[in-house]
Order: sequence, then structure tokens, then C-alpha cells
Amino acid sequence: MKDMARMKKKEWPLTKELRGSKVTIYRVPDRGGRWLYQNHWKDGTERKRKSFSDPEEAKGDADIVLVALTNAEVIAESISNDDRQVFASAKAAIQRFGISLDVVAREYAAARDILGEVSLVQAARHYKATARDEIPEMSVAEALKQYKESMTAREAGGGRVGTNHHYRGICGRLGRFADAFSMGIGEVTAEAVEQWIGGLRDERTKRPISNVTKNGYQRYISGLFSFAKKRGWLPAHQETAAKSVETFREKAREIQIFSPMEMEALINAADTEFLPFVALIAFGGIRREELFKGLRWEDIDFADGSIQVAAEIAKNGKKRKITMPANLRVILGSYKHQTGPIFKIDPRKRMAKLSRDSKVPWKRNALRHSFGSYRTEQTRNFGQVAMEMGNTPGVVQAHYHEFVKSKEAATYWAIGLPKKRGGVRKKRAPRAEGRKLTQ
Repeated sequence: MKDMARMKKKEWPLTKELRGSKVTIYRVPDRGGRWLYQNHWKDGTERKRKSFSDPEEAKGDADIVLVALTNAEVIAESISNDDRQVFASAKAAIQRFGISLDVVAREYAAARDILGEVSLVQAARHYKATARDEIPEMSVAEALKQYKESMTAREAGGGRVGTNHHYRGICGRLGRFADAFSMGIGEVTAEAVEQWIGGLRDERTKRPISNVTKNGYQRYISGLFSFAKKRGWLPAHQETAAKSVETFREKAREIQIFSPMEMEALINAADTEFLPFVALIAFGGIRREELFKGLRWEDIDFADGSIQVAAEIAKNGKKRKITMPANLRVILGSYKHQTGPIFKIDPRKRMAKLSRDSKVPWKRNALRHSFGSYRTEQTRNFGQVAMEMGNTPGVVQAHYHEFVKSKEAATYWAIGLPKKRGGVRKKRAPRAEGRKLTQ
């Protein structure tokens, strides 16, 4: 009633007071000609203002502000000088952000409820490191399309990317992946990739695929994600989802090799086009994938007797030099004027044909395992064989040390060389000097 009486006695502004605190309500016109009611008060040294369209709302809020100011004063009177200094320091620290201390306290408490024992600073640093504000959105399907186009362009430009076996793997395996993940490539998680690969079945038999095949899928997907990372569609400083997937455990397989007799039969039965494939793996330690990726005749220095495997096609991404054994130089001697890629087609049909023609059962990876085994016995140098194969000395020692006998190794590395005549040469009788005189 006092407020109404005061309003009748005098015009605006209206002042409300409580224990020394004061809120003044002003009536001002807005741009549309209507009245606005503004509450003005001081909170310490800071001036504050709040607007309302209804005078009763303005008066009600003024009462709330007065109570809050009064309580704050009571609290201020009860705190120590040290607490005052802490309060002043906290206010100064957040002043540049334009928010009040109570808002900061509430946000901090909410953040700690979410983070637990992790500090807010750690969380902020992690967020800044993983933020993707400037990374463009790119779907898995579109990323795969550009990945294939990039490979085709590199091939057309004389690059070292195989367009047959490896390219078909990209189209087939990554095609299935893109169909299953119709989302942005940055949204794909390692958990989702692992679950998808783990549940894959053979498209023809509908049976679960082997762990070896699952790891093959993982490598193809990693290739796509690495490409996306280079293009800026994924954070450059962050491990990709595909790389984070745990490798599926493969059953240990016993190493198989070809005997010298079997290898000689294979070399003799190989046609002109397939012979370099067999010889380079069996006697040069080249990986099959390195032939697909574009090993060229120009990489073989016949004069120097060496093979250069470029980093871009090597499995471990490191270039290496292979010293050609004498028999490999002889076997490939007739190809020294060839140019371009050495072998770029799917070899599986050729392998089956060679096995039939030579009557030698084909063994998985036996060409390269044969090289490792016989080369280790020949050189007795794990480091050299590791360098030539693109492995580590530990792998060479574990897989190939004392796997074959020295006599077998000598026979193996003589395959393709001209054979020496057997038997013991008879000594020729010395020729008589001069002519025999007739009587």
C-alpha cells in the first residue's frame, strides 16, 4: 500500500530500500512508444540494470535484488580479510570474460561432476587438441570415391600403384565398408569398425571369415583413413579409428619352403611372362605386394647387380637395396632391356597353372620363405638378410635360422646357373716335340 501511495504522490522514478541497499525503478519509453520499467542498482562498485514491460514485475524483482544485496552484505561482514583477498583475486581473474563469480562457480562444479578426478584444465587441453572446427565434413562413400580416383590418377601419371589385385581389393572390401557406414568418416569409431569386421561373413558361403581375412580388411580400411587424414578430413595429430582397431589374432602357421628340386622344376616350367615374378621372390626376396604396387624394370641395375625397392612401395615404408645373387642375374639376363612395371596382374591363376605344369604342389608364401631360409644359410648374416627382405634381424633369426642345410642352400643358389660337366677329366699325354723322322 505504501508503494501505491507513493506512486500516487510522485511520478517515476520509484525507489525501494532495505538496510542501506537501494533499487531505483525508472519508467522510460521504448522505440514503439510503450513504457519500459528499468531497475537500477549497485552491486559493490558495479552498476547493474534490468528491464521489464510490467511495473509489478519490476517491483517484485527489486525486492529480490534487495534481499540478495542485504544477504551479501551480511556475508561480507562475516568473512575474514584473507577471504576478501581471495574473493577480490577471483573477481579480477574472471573480469575479462564478463561473467559473475557465482556463474563461474556453478559451471566449475557441474564440470567436475562430469569429469570426476580429471582437472578442468586437462579436459580443456584435450578438447582443444581434438577439436575439429576447421575439418570439412566428408562421407565415407565420398572419401572412398576420391581415394579410388587418386589411385587411378597416380597410375595414369606413371605412379607405382597396382591397379589390378590391390585395386580390386579396395573396390570390393572398402565398398562393403562404405555401404555399412553411411556417415561422415570423422564419425566412425574404432569400436564400430572392430565390431563390423568381427561380424563379417563370406559373401558367397555366408560363413564367418578367418582372422587373416579380417586383418586384411583392417589394412584396407587403414589405407582409406590414412588417405582421409592426408586430405585434411580427419585430425592430423590424432590416430585414426582404423589404426586403433586391435589386430585379430591369427593362428601361427608353420613356414613352408620349396626344396631345391621343386624350385628348379618351377623355374623350368614358368613361361616367359611369369618367370620374373617367381625368380624375384624366390631369389630376390621381393614381396608379392611390392610387385603389384609397381616395381619396375628400371629399379633393377643389371650392371651393378642390385635391386632398389622404393619407400613408397615397401611394406615398412623404407627403401632398401638387394644384392642380386649370381643365379638371379643369369635368370633375368634376357630381360635387361625391358622397361615399365614388371608384373601387375593377379598371379593366382598363373600359380595354379605353374603348379600343374611343374607337378609341384603350391605352398603359401613358400617363394619368399625359401629365399629367407636359403639366404640365411648362405650368408650367415641376419642383418643382411633382414635388410634385403625388409624385415628385422629378429624376425629373420626366429623364422629362418638353421632351417635348411648348407648343402641344400648351395644347390638352391646354383639353380639357373650353367651346370658343370660331371666326371673326372683324363690327363692328356704330352705331345712329342718336333716331327717323327721316317726311316
